[in-house]
Amino acid sequence: MKYKITDLRANYQKNNNIDEYINFDNKVKDDINAISPIHVYGTYSYNHKRELFKFSLTVEGEIEILSAISLKPVKLSIDFDTDLFYTFKVADDDSFQIYGDAIDLDDEIFGEIMLHLPSKVTLDGEEFSEDDNEELEKENPFSILLEED
Repeated sequence: MKYKITDLRANYQKNNNIDEYINFDNKVKDDINAISPIHVYGTYSYNHKRELFKFSLTVEGEIEILSAISLKPVKLSIDFDTDLFYTFKVADDDSFQIYGDAIDLDDEIFGEIMLHLPSKVTLDGEEFSEDDNEELEKENPFSILLEED
């Protein structure tokens, strides 16, 4: 999803809607088995004085990652809202700096997807057992530090 700055400035008052699908097949790696085309929709606004673009978006789709226990595929639904800010001035923690004559939302949207994923995913019915924890502690060279007096 790449937008030219001149088009965004010209259309922000009359046609500021966004409704597209992003294909992240190139992001499928070790952590991710598959990812469906991600539906991104919403609006954007532009503040002349601050030269700030705000994208208010909803992100929907499905992602398939591996179970933390069995390493079998687990499908997760993605559905969240996010606000992304872009500026020409020095960016802070809440905004991204614009370089060049276009804004490309793909990397930031993928980053938001990764932030919304749970840290450990399991299939229904899978649970970590006490034996798993004990075995991990035995293999851990620092397990002696974990022992309590």
